[in-house]
Amino acid sequence: MINIVNGILSICVSLIIIYYLLELEKEDCNCVMDWRHNFIKSYNILIIVINLGMMLVDKISIDFKSYIISLLMVLNGINVYCIYTYIGELDAQKCKCAVVDNKNIHNILYYYRYLTLFSILGSFIILVSGVRMLLIIGETMSKNKSIKFSSKGGKMSMKKK
Repeated sequence: MINIVNGILSICVSLIIIYYLLELEKEDCNCVMDWRHNFIKSYNILIIVINLGMMLVDKISIDFKSYIISLLMVLNGINVYCIYTYIGELDAQKCKCAVVDNKNIHNILYYYRYLTLFSILGSFIILVSGVRMLLIIGETMSKNKSIKFSSKGGKMSMKKK
């Protein structure tokens, strides 16, 4: 159930981004059109296709899903860079069809770019913390020592014995 909700939410966000980009492609719009525009549009179309595929097909092997997730992690990093710089450049240029004509969507995407950037940074911090914890556990296990986990005042601590 949660996967379906996440898929629908992801599809909705992608549709909003694609709509915004299509508005910038109109003939009377002279906004920046470079590889970032094309990448963001292609990436979001891919996200829609993958989410629909995952929701419609129940029996997908774990190996295939892991390949898709690995590819999407790399593409998502590029997408975050593209959205962050592209929306920022449109805002700095005060492009009429982006900032004025599509003000609401532009404002949402302006803050969305920060949200995506902070989520990637947060994920990186969690990943580094997890790796550090695994290294400590591995070191103590190799020395036949034990580890004591405790939680005091909402803070978790780990001590080697």
